[in-house]
Amino acid sequence: MLNEEGDIGLFITSGRFTADSERYARESHKHIELIDFARLTSLWQEFYPKMTDAQEGQLLLQAVWYLGKSQ
Repeated sequence: MLNEEGDIGLFITSGRFTADSERYARESHKHIELIDFARLTSLWQEFYPKMTDAQEGQLLLQAVWYLGKSQ
């Protein structure tokens, strides 16, 4: 929520942000943080091993299989 000093907007996507989204976040008078899939993966790899068992329990990793058409 962006209504109090010190608050930020945090947007996470499993893909990428459009150029318009990135420009809006960059030019906003409020702090808007965009986290795309590549950055989310990087953050996960950096911080997941440092978590306690209780913290890991809140962010469980789960194998996901995608069966789609190959191109």
